Amino acid sequence: MENIKFESDSNTSLPEFLSTLSLFRYLGEDQSKLSLDLFMQYAEKQPNDTPKILYYLIDRYGFQPDSYRYDYYVQHGVIDKLQEYNSSGSNEYFTRLFIALAENYLHTHFSSTKAGRAHTITFTQFDLIDSKSLCNLREKILKQLFDLFKNKEYQKHILKLLMTHTQSGLNVSVGGLIKNDSKLILPFFISTLDPSDIYHCIVVQQYLRLLKRFDIPVAESLKAQFQSPEYTLYDLLTNKLERVELKLSHDAYREYKNKKIDSLTASYSEEDYEKILHQLYEIQQTLGGHSQWQINQGILSILENLSKRDVELSCKVLRHYLGQGDYLEINPWVVMSNILLRCEAAKVFDVINTPEYSTKDRWLFSYYQHLPSDEVQKEHMDALCELYKNSDNNYFINDIDYLLKYEDIKKGFIAEIVGVIIKRASSASEYAHSISLLFNPHTEINKNIHSVFSGNFTLLEDAYMAVDRVAHHADYDGKFLTILLDNDQTFIDRYFEDKFSRKDYLSHHDDSRDYSFIWMRKDFDNVMERITSVVFEQERKGKLFGYYESFFNKSVNPQNDKSILDKQNKYLIKEIETKFDKNEYMRFLFSVVSGFPLKRKMIFYKSFLDKNRSFDDFKKIPYEPTISSWSGSAVPMLQEKIDFYE
Repeated sequence: MENIKFESDSNTSLPEFLSTLSLFRYLGEDQSKLSLDLFMQYAEKQPNDTPKILYYLIDRYGFQPDSYRYDYYVQHGVIDKLQEYNSSGSNEYFTRLFIALAENYLHTHFSSTKAGRAHTITFTQFDLIDSKSLCNLREKILKQLFDLFKNKEYQKHILKLLMTHTQSGLNVSVGGLIKNDSKLILPFFISTLDPSDIYHCIVVQQYLRLLKRFDIPVAESLKAQFQSPEYTLYDLLTNKLERVELKLSHDAYREYKNKKIDSLTASYSEEDYEKILHQLYEIQQTLGGHSQWQINQGILSILENLSKRDVELSCKVLRHYLGQGDYLEINPWVVMSNILLRCEAAKVFDVINTPEYSTKDRWLFSYYQHLPSDEVQKEHMDALCELYKNSDNNYFINDIDYLLKYEDIKKGFIAEIVGVIIKRASSASEYAHSISLLFNPHTEINKNIHSVFSGNFTLLEDAYMAVDRVAHHADYDGKFLTILLDNDQTFIDRYFEDKFSRKDYLSHHDDSRDYSFIWMRKDFDNVMERITSVVFEQERKGKLFGYYESFFNKSVNPQNDKSILDKQNKYLIKEIETKFDKNEYMRFLFSVVSGFPLKRKMIFYKSFLDKNRSFDDFKKIPYEPTISSWSGSAVPMLQEKIDFYE
């Protein structure tokens, strides 16, 4: 059963005869039952088709706007047939199929589509009409679910169904039906669920909120019964609406929340923390989605409060937790930043380094990241360097400013670490992500780049290319490339040669950078000569197509800046006037010129003809872009072409 997905999926297809079977559903109860029998027999033999089978049971045999006219006999037939085949839970496959279908059948709001005339489709949104037959159907489903709950194998699936039901939003919208359901659901909660089980408490409390939405009264004693201390803590960690209800600012609510966490966990022992962490893990695995993120944040809040209140207990809880394998995969940032403020560094290192667990390197990186500057020793630097040499890149941290405290002790340490990462990135490019912030102008290391890499700019160039391979927008505006060119103009050759070696084929669509910064340099002509030479050579080899346009036409449109436009014109005219007799090169230049507006491109055709009157040479250069596009009428574009040729 583990490999079978009990979720509806409309993206796969079943044999055509099964589609035909569904047509029998409205021919009468006997024919409908016969078609369902064949459907179940197919499902039993082809369980891997379950997602599509479930989709057909929902789409073809599910609720329609007129189902009430027939007393929902089709839906009754489906549920009866599934009950027959699941044999009161003894057949696991059909039991799971029933539970999955029940989640949909307990909705009260549906949509349907119907083909109309002249290739039209009608979409209908509708609520189920409350009737005795529908109430009987829902009671039948709920009673079967609660009977199946006696089997532990199905409990988690049924609890998940109930949880999903409470979070179905507009799909649960008919108050009368919800009220009738509650007559079965509430007694089930009282008689069967365990108030000491945090997940049971969550299901009950979520259902009570659903009833509150429809103004359905419930005894306060039930709410109190399923409000264990663990649930109260969980609710505090995940309740998104509480801050709004209390009308508190973010900062005020954070303070309020921390005080409540402190109050709820004040008497917690090491065993209590172990219990709540395991309970939160179970809930996290069950709920997923945004709730999972909220729980993660809540766990960090619990551990942060613990380290502030009792650092000794915090160390014990953390050591025990890590010894169990870091099963929550906690982000160590908050934990390390707090515990290192209150505990000796050597003791904290012992806590995270002694146990054996798969994510140890992540915790060690965080330890070295938050280690106070006045406690940094040579052995720490050696160990950190070894960590960068041997750790998996998943445990690397993107923060690079923290390395400055090590640089203060050993000049050249950052360059050493960057060198290690570049070496590892040469065989696995993703390692370079960890040094991308070198090129972010908001980081401290970037502001001190000249002193940190003094006399070692070649290493910085290597780092730039390594990052460019995995994070194209790390230097989106080219500010850092400008710094590198100020140091060594020839780097532009190496940069583009490396860039072009990464793919077999590139066009200007593969490079979204605005190269205006090149034209704004005083030495723009020298830099552009180098760029032009590299790009032209690659186009001759067939590795590039139209890539040269990247330096003239961008969505940012540097042509709006007259100084840039003038520099571009000056450069192109110079190239034309000095190399007018090189036909292949002229075709290359005019492939860009041909895409300019009419008035502008005439300047360059005139420059060419002033230098080269050969008709054979002139007819070889392009006059129009290879690809044209427009929106609306094509007349303006065609008129411009006529004006150009005239």
